[in-house]
Amino acid sequence: MPDTFRLDDVKTYLDPSAVLLTADHADAMPRLPAYWQPYLSPDHGTRMAHLKGELSELGAVLPKAAVATLEMTRDVFLVRYQDARHGPRIARIYNQASWDDAEGEQLYSAISRAPLPAEHLNSMERAFLDRAPPHLTRVYRELFDGFESILGGGGLSHLGGLHTLAELGDAYGEQDWYADFIAGHDPALVYEVYSNGGGVNILLDLNAPARAKAEEPVGILVDVKDRTFQPDMEMWDLMDTMTSISVSGK
Repeated sequence: MPDTFRLDDVKTYLDPSAVLLTADHADAMPRLPAYWQPYLSPDHGTRMAHLKGELSELGAVLPKAAVATLEMTRDVFLVRYQDARHGPRIARIYNQASWDDAEGEQLYSAISRAPLPAEHLNSMERAFLDRAPPHLTRVYRELFDGFESILGGGGLSHLGGLHTLAELGDAYGEQDWYADFIAGHDPALVYEVYSNGGGVNILLDLNAPARAKAEEPVGILVDVKDRTFQPDMEMWDLMDTMTSISVSGK
């Protein structure tokens, strides 16, 4: 198995000054979620066992994604890095094998950041969390802030990476469905919450509060390359399938 604590792509794509977080970093503890404490352990088995426990909870809504993440993750640990907007932040790093690497020696990293304190949220992020489906809001506020490739594409967006359809006019403006859709919806309340990194994205329409707060929320699946638009898709199923394929290839 490859060495643990692979920080190469963390330093390349996130922050060159990022450091491994251990129990010795007492100054970071106030910002560390209590349920992330086991990831500070120097013991690889302890960290992986805790990940398995966390993923069992996530598996209630994303069963295939939870299985794929556990299957492909070779190590999980915490880092402290400098965020351009929020200053020092803590993130959980997953060193994962690539599904198309038969030898399993080439690792890449996925990242989920620690939840942001309420006072650090901007107005767009607050509006999103106030209107979003309950379980998604809980994920962001209590569990983790996004789950995505550290390379900058693919996965559930962290709050700081969320964009509304109003901001994405250049990306979507030429799509066949765009003009008709925004004629009946406030584009500032339609968020791109998930991307596969290749132009297939999930939009979440929060214009209708009762519908947005549904326990079984629906999303809009768009494919920029194929110019397709599929509304009323079961959001958790979409995220589950797309994450599983992205992580494990199946």
